[in-house]
Amino acid sequence: MTDKPFVLSEDAEVLLRRWAEQKGFRLPSSAFFAGLLDTLVGMLRKIFGNVILAEELAIAGQLNTWVRRDGLPAVSMDGVYFCSPFTIQVNRMVDGAGNDAGLGSRPGTLPLQDQLESLRNNGLTEIVLVDDVVYSGHQMAQIIGQLKKVGIRVVRVLAGISIGMGESLLSGMGVDIAAVYSIPEVVDEICQRDFLPGVPRSGRTLAGSGNVGMPYILPFGNPGKWASIPEGQQQKFSRECIELAIRLFEGIEEMSGRLVLCSDLSRPVFSLPQNDVRFVDCLHQLL
Repeated sequence: MTDKPFVLSEDAEVLLRRWAEQKGFRLPSSAFFAGLLDTLVGMLRKIFGNVILAEELAIAGQLNTWVRRDGLPAVSMDGVYFCSPFTIQVNRMVDGAGNDAGLGSRPGTLPLQDQLESLRNNGLTEIVLVDDVVYSGHQMAQIIGQLKKVGIRVVRVLAGISIGMGESLLSGMGVDIAAVYSIPEVVDEICQRDFLPGVPRSGRTLAGSGNVGMPYILPFGNPGKWASIPEGQQQKFSRECIELAIRLFEGIEEMSGRLVLCSDLSRPVFSLPQNDVRFVDCLHQLL
């Protein structure tokens, strides 16, 4: 184990709440989600020891307060903790083997350049950029550079979580950054959703697939490269995450009085069916 913390950001309940409203499902109580989160944190502490939980309510509340106080137009890059009419929708893409395929616009959104020009056409010249996580800062720096080319200056970056190296990179560019959770060094920082197949926006996006996600666990993604899970722990941890996902979606089914089918998911899971079969049954077959 290391003294550096592993950071887990809470987001499954807020993402599923929006999905449930759209699809007509009912979610279990917040206490149910708290228990699910406690279990995941406990699993991670067995591996890393020092785990920091970045809580959704703390992040959302502080980001909204900062934006109101700042007064500049706020552009959201994530939309989980802070929603804005102005957005930049991009994420990391991977190929079928899990290799990096660069940045791409999120499924159902305009190409990145069109998104940036739309912001300019709305009269934006100076903005605050809001994101959930600033890790290395390279993605944010790339976006800031492209915004500059269309005549928009990023005055400040507000983040739910920021890591020291990302803060240093942006500060070196002359961009102020503030974060609810500012952590100098970490083993890794992962969103809760990325460990739970079936949750909206779980995993990295498979390039050319439309909206297929590769969660950060076996057999879908790469828990070592993407989440720093040690090789000897990956099988056990992945199995436990699948069991958590089963518990989650069985809870949704119980509250809703109906099954959750693979076709109900907002993001299909890599290698699983996308038709009208029960999602939980597909997960059980992986155990």
